[in-house]
Amino acid sequence: MSFFKTSVHTKRILHLAWPIVIGQLGHMIAAIADNVMVGHLGSTPLAAVAFANTINSMIMLFGIGVAMGLTPLMGSAHGKKDEKEKASLFKHGLVSNIIVGVALTTLMLSLIPLMPYFGQPEEVIETTIPYYIMISISILFTMLFFHFKQFGEGIYITKPTMLITIVANVLNIGFNFIFIYGMFGIPAYGVLGAGIATLISRILMVLMIFVYFRFSHLKIYFQTFGNHYFSWKKLWHILKNSLPIGFQLIIEVSAFAFGAIMIGWLGTIPLAAHQIAINLVSITYLAASGIAAATTIRVSNLRGLNKNKQVFQAANSGIKITFVFMIIASILFLIGNRFLPSLYINEEPVIELASKLIFIGVLFQLVDGLQVVELGILRGLNDLKIPTYTTAIAYWIVGLPTSYIVGIHYGFGAEGVWIGFLAGLSASALMLFMRYSIIKKRILTTP
Repeated sequence: MSFFKTSVHTKRILHLAWPIVIGQLGHMIAAIADNVMVGHLGSTPLAAVAFANTINSMIMLFGIGVAMGLTPLMGSAHGKKDEKEKASLFKHGLVSNIIVGVALTTLMLSLIPLMPYFGQPEEVIETTIPYYIMISISILFTMLFFHFKQFGEGIYITKPTMLITIVANVLNIGFNFIFIYGMFGIPAYGVLGAGIATLISRILMVLMIFVYFRFSHLKIYFQTFGNHYFSWKKLWHILKNSLPIGFQLIIEVSAFAFGAIMIGWLGTIPLAAHQIAINLVSITYLAASGIAAATTIRVSNLRGLNKNKQVFQAANSGIKITFVFMIIASILFLIGNRFLPSLYINEEPVIELASKLIFIGVLFQLVDGLQVVELGILRGLNDLKIPTYTTAIAYWIVGLPTSYIVGIHYGFGAEGVWIGFLAGLSASALMLFMRYSIIKKRILTTP
């Protein structure tokens, strides 16, 4: 019965996690709102949004990963009560995220001339580009928001960003009605309107979190902003701890993105079904990643205090919470495997295929949750390089080839591609657990 015992670390992680989870889901809600509301326009507009978000997710999540690298650094500095280090991280982290945000926006826009060569239907490409431009511009604002968010989480401040995310996404849904369907004298922009709504809501998120930092007790970090000389060495220190996390995310997301491209070869209906199913399983993934983020904070804080035994007690608590959550999520997906896709679209072939993909998604819920929380633990322990190689092997050497062989070569279609996803996630969970065991033994046996 020790598995179900609630420790102080479990309570602390849950206390940290629930606002992060809701905030994480808030970002997914924007994409879901776009898909649900665009889905009522037909399968071609939905496939266009799916294609644009496939590329956007791959690039934007790299940026979010870079921003996430600030949290364990802040957690360690907060554990040591090093106010000077925290102020320096605030300044240099902001510069880091602006640089990365501009670079990623430029990269996104530079991919537009290459879109016709991705093997997607011509009507999908034509519908995609205006929406894609809007969400590309929004990346810089996403990076700015995540700087404040990750900085706050590192010092155990999670609720304000959750509330801001909720407000911004409620506004996003309202803007969707206005710009997609046309209201208050504004013409119906269709798919482009979804992009406009997303851009406006992300700008408002940045403004809200800036106001909160500027006029709360956190204003001290603005007041001391000019007290620290800019240091390229400090900037590189942050990037050195942040870029591997970005690469970890992009390795995983790009594998899923290329899987979506394979499914796009099969036609509009499989791509639309994939988009619905991947949206649904992404909800549970983001919730699990929120638990992992809370585990990272707790582990890095205890590591900064040199409480090594408690570090791994906290890590075990994070694993247990994630496992229980994924069990519950899998049951809900089994119950609603047809109902949930029907919320997106009323075309029976799409619903039927999406329900089959959800069944496969149920199988990889547990290993997906396990691998994401293992990554969170290793980030808290500042073990970044080997996990990055591990994810590359799991997704690109195990997962993607399996997707192609089963789904395309042997003709199992979208379901075969998803079997490859399951293989990659399972390989990642296994190898990361082995790495975690090695690091745990090394720390506990070293004076």
